[in-house]
Amino acid sequence: MSELERQRWLAGLALAAAVPLPITGIATWPFVLPYMLMAGWLLTRSRLVAAVPAWLENILAPLVLVAVVMAGGLQYGVLRPVAHLAVLVATIRLPGCASPRRTRRTLVITAIIAIAGIASSTHPSLLVYLLAVLALGTVAAGRETLLGLRTAELPLAPRLAWPPARLVAATVVLAVLVAAPLFAMLPRLRSPFAGTAIGSGGTSGFRSDVTLHGIGSIKVSQEVALTARFAGVTAPPREWLRLEGATLNHYRAGGWVEGRNVEPLPLPSLGEAVPLWPGTQPAGLQRVEITVEKPGTNLFLPPGSVSLEPPLAVEVSRTPMGVLRIRRGTPVPFSYAVSFDPRRVLAMPPEASDLEVPRRVRERVTPLVEDVVVGATDPLAAARAIEQHLQTEYTYSLRTMASLREDPVIWFLFRGRQGHCEFFASAMAMMLRIEGIPARLQVGFSGGELQGDGSFVVRESRAHAWVLAWVGGQWQVFDPTPLEGQPSVAQEGWRPRIPWSWDDVDAAWNRWVLTFTLFDQAEMLRTVVTWIGANTRPVGMAAVAVAGLTLLVIATWRRRPSSRSAPGSERPRGTDPVVRALEKVLAQAQRRGLEVDSSFSPQAFGRLAAAAFPVAREAVAWLVEAHERRRYAGGPSPGRRELRRNLAVALKGMQQASARQVDIQQLGAGR
Repeated sequence: MSELERQRWLAGLALAAAVPLPITGIATWPFVLPYMLMAGWLLTRSRLVAAVPAWLENILAPLVLVAVVMAGGLQYGVLRPVAHLAVLVATIRLPGCASPRRTRRTLVITAIIAIAGIASSTHPSLLVYLLAVLALGTVAAGRETLLGLRTAELPLAPRLAWPPARLVAATVVLAVLVAAPLFAMLPRLRSPFAGTAIGSGGTSGFRSDVTLHGIGSIKVSQEVALTARFAGVTAPPREWLRLEGATLNHYRAGGWVEGRNVEPLPLPSLGEAVPLWPGTQPAGLQRVEITVEKPGTNLFLPPGSVSLEPPLAVEVSRTPMGVLRIRRGTPVPFSYAVSFDPRRVLAMPPEASDLEVPRRVRERVTPLVEDVVVGATDPLAAARAIEQHLQTEYTYSLRTMASLREDPVIWFLFRGRQGHCEFFASAMAMMLRIEGIPARLQVGFSGGELQGDGSFVVRESRAHAWVLAWVGGQWQVFDPTPLEGQPSVAQEGWRPRIPWSWDDVDAAWNRWVLTFTLFDQAEMLRTVVTWIGANTRPVGMAAVAVAGLTLLVIATWRRRPSSRSAPGSERPRGTDPVVRALEKVLAQAQRRGLEVDSSFSPQAFGRLAAAAFPVAREAVAWLVEAHERRRYAGGPSPGRRELRRNLAVALKGMQQASARQVDIQQLGAGR
């Protein structure tokens, strides 16, 4: 491969690696644009571009560091500064990339850029992108290798200088087959991009993967989480479809934590209900039947839930905050019924932790709270003022770039001024507590899709967060998220059901790739072990049969006589690399029409092959000489790389043409 062609290939790979960067937000345009312009310019140049002088690189190095620090440094995690640093270094190093001493370094920098982009991408189209880049890299590597085997005596035909399409396709398929089990077995790692304590993970990639306390993913998965049916009510108010899954009141280190202490609920018989709040008056209650479709650890209840008819054979426990839990791995679907009072919100009474605010948050946010609640005459008015302030002065967005070193609430209120529902709810809870109003965070589902049978389908994308505040001697619900970020009740309407639609692909990708956890790995291992334990005898017999068949094939292969031994060679087939190389050359010569007597010596075969295939003369002569030196002089084996190179040249030379007619007697190619 000429240096000009190598320059173009490297520039093309650099452009391919840069594709995810601006889309995922892992690198900003001021950094990516110069890199892409440089790569595009090198790709279209008709002559080599010289490298940047060393003295200029030394001047630019500190400027690069200053630019990375000014762009945020480590405030946005690890991937962003690494990506910024890599694209700036690559922009400087791409000129002159075709020189042998710079090619490898360019490939390393390009690989770092590609890893940064891939690590922050979570859309299903990432798989298509990876396969395309792998195919492109395979073609480039194959062309580099084939052109490297070319010599002055062996000009390759245009089609022979490119790797076959079947080789590229086989490489891609093999990579997928190897990567899939590795992905299932290797430890789970979450992307560090924009990950904050709020949301249990930040937005990353083409999608916004924001998980609310393990409840669901906002605006991501269309997987059905549960279905709800209200007895005797076809058009329930929107508030009835606010289903709480967890109530949190401890804010620690920039995130909400939940206690692990639980106590089991009694297991009633069929039709019996377990009171959740003893002493409440069961008047004007409504009933909802809920079917959980997605595996998890929480039961979901509407506000004001008074009693529960638990699912049969499912152990249900309760936390001190009143959150209902089930065992991880409980089979789904399962159903339960809840009786609730839509006029009230029932929860544990306020406690001291409902007013706790981290010192840094209190110092920073108190002046803002004082400005917002000025003029409020009572706690309810203050709460409404804070709710309205957040809804009108801040923007709902799933593409948040929250700092890892700064409290998420402080970042949201004073720097980012945008975020998803948990940022809004957390900010309001802290502001209420500063004002002296007990407040908690609640996460669950809000809204659903009305079906033709009167039930509501609640998808995982309707996961939501809101605030529970103690106002006027009772708990009240506040939702500071702007309307565009609040899930609503929608009419499903008619649409055809297509098997394996995009929603199914998206849900499968989210379930088995993005949210594939260590627990899923343990479950897979447990399932395999359980199946093996239940089928010990058939598995043992199959293992013995496979082992025996493998040993039989190996033994038969070793005893198999050589059908095409190297001319004049008494060594068993496959015992020496040079002998194997000569066997391949002999087989190729015979396929191309050269008649070789089995009594020919290697030297005689070499003279005959050189006369029949002039293009392969030098390579065949080198192989014969290596064989003679190895067999008769006891010399060392030649280098594997040189052996493979001469073997490839000989095979390619023979492949380009049929054998010439040679007069054996005149050539003197006898014994």
